[in-house]
Amino acid sequence: MRTIPIIPLTTSPGVVRFDVSERTVRGVTILRLSGELDVAAPSTLLDEAVAALGVGSSDLVLDATELRFLDTRGASEIYRLAVRTRREGHVLRLAAPPPVVQRVLRVCGLLDCIVVEPTLDTAVDAVLRGTSGPPSGRPVVDVREDSAPTADPVVS
Repeated sequence: MRTIPIIPLTTSPGVVRFDVSERTVRGVTILRLSGELDVAAPSTLLDEAVAALGVGSSDLVLDATELRFLDTRGASEIYRLAVRTRREGHVLRLAAPPPVVQRVLRVCGLLDCIVVEPTLDTAVDAVLRGTSGPPSGRPVVDVREDSAPTADPVVS
């Protein structure tokens, strides 16, 4: 039997594992995600997004360029945000997620619930053009509060 050491989920003093900050780009509200959105991260994403939705009337853009890691809890936060955004009549756009983040979203089935844009600029342009919903050819999923994304049992 092999023992695998468990690494504590604590960080060094002054090190931020996850951060959400709000900014405006060309009149569009952007929430910038940085660090690791995982089980150890505080549950602030939904609160920050709800506050941003309260002041604006456009779609919500999550800038994921600095998001280094996402686990299923983080994916669940994004899913809950997609549900809330859809319920408010908006579209959630995720801009430039790194490949490791895209993989978790794909495995959890979230790529059908949110719009993923290749860059922050394309996400902002889509909001300004009024483009809604997933890109053409992608199904629109009915995101209800009582539904949950299903994970693909095969990870490639």
